[in-house]
Amino acid sequence: MEDNGMTEQQPIQQTPAAPAKGKSTRKWVIIGIIAVVVIGAGGWLGYSHVHGNQVVAAQIKEARQLVMFNPLATGPASKKLKAALPKVGETTTDQMLIGRVKGKHLDTLIAAAKRELKTTTAAQMSKQGDMLDATTSKLTKLTSDKNFPKDNQAKIDSLQALAKTFKAKGDAVGYNVAVAGLQDIAGETTTYIAAKTKAQKAREAAKAEEAKQLAEAKKKGTYPSLGMLRGDMANGIGVIPMQIMPDGPADNAGFSTDWSDSSVITAIDGQKVSASILGSHSMQSVLQGIPLGKTVTVKFLDGSSTKVHLNLTQNEAAKADYDDLPDPGTDDDTDINFGVDGYNIGQKHNNKEIGLVITAIDSDGSVGGTDLAEGDVICRIDGYYVGTTADVDKILYNYSEGDTVTVDYVTADGHLKSTDVDLTD
Repeated sequence: MEDNGMTEQQPIQQTPAAPAKGKSTRKWVIIGIIAVVVIGAGGWLGYSHVHGNQVVAAQIKEARQLVMFNPLATGPASKKLKAALPKVGETTTDQMLIGRVKGKHLDTLIAAAKRELKTTTAAQMSKQGDMLDATTSKLTKLTSDKNFPKDNQAKIDSLQALAKTFKAKGDAVGYNVAVAGLQDIAGETTTYIAAKTKAQKAREAAKAEEAKQLAEAKKKGTYPSLGMLRGDMANGIGVIPMQIMPDGPADNAGFSTDWSDSSVITAIDGQKVSASILGSHSMQSVLQGIPLGKTVTVKFLDGSSTKVHLNLTQNEAAKADYDDLPDPGTDDDTDINFGVDGYNIGQKHNNKEIGLVITAIDSDGSVGGTDLAEGDVICRIDGYYVGTTADVDKILYNYSEGDTVTVDYVTADGHLKSTDVDLTD
């Protein structure tokens, strides 16, 4: 560079000015405020959303409890609530429900539904009360009927207690259930009593008709017969067959004339038999009360029993031929000393009992030393029936000293026995 005697001038450098402190601070404050507002607003919005969902969820729960499965929820508001809630079998989450029911004014619908239910409940309580009074009155009459099933009383008492409890609580549904239960029992009881009464009347009518027919049979002699000649046993212990009609009811049933407890008839079809003809327990009176053609059970002194088909009338039995009873055929005295004193039991009791009651035994006579004792009743000697001491003499006329006879008798305690007696003069 050419030196012209002048020094070259250097450019002057300027230092930048420092930023103002107050403006910077205000900037960051504004930014912070904006951030706080934004964050706060977001938090509030989040809280508001969550809280709103919680309120709706609570309303949904209340609505469910109020109208779902409630038979009284039939008003307009109740129907709208039901329409908003899930149907039976529908899969719906609470979040889905919240989305569905928003804007449906749940609080308003719930309040309206409550008012409807209050009115409906009051009406139902009144209606059920009237029905309960009517049903109780009906049950009171039913319980006084002779055919009332006693087991039903406990059920009635239980349901009446339940009705009282539900009424006190104002529970119309429970009240209705209890009253309906009482109505069911009243209906069932009415049907039961009617059926039983009808059956009783039918039985009574049949019984009356049977009594009429039995009276006619008694008058005409067409009542049933066992088909046998019979004898009354001592002291009313029963009736024993003496002769049996061939192919008659007794013969077909296997009756026997054997001298044993198994031959003595003591009852027919559960009715006691103590005599042939006389008395309320006679065989004749019992048979006159049984329809012809019936099969009956005949019981014997030893406790055994057998079935007998009564297909023979009394008139038919009276015409039958029976073998003659054994008859000694003489009135002459005998030399045999039988050795007993006694009386005819039939004459003594004014009836048809067969036998000679022993009042005394001669120790030197034939009976002395045998099983026979005073009080026993001699009924047969070698098959001949005995009634008096004269009968004994007639029977023994054809016997000699040293002969042995079989004596059939009834003991004092009412059992049939037999013993052999060696005859002496």
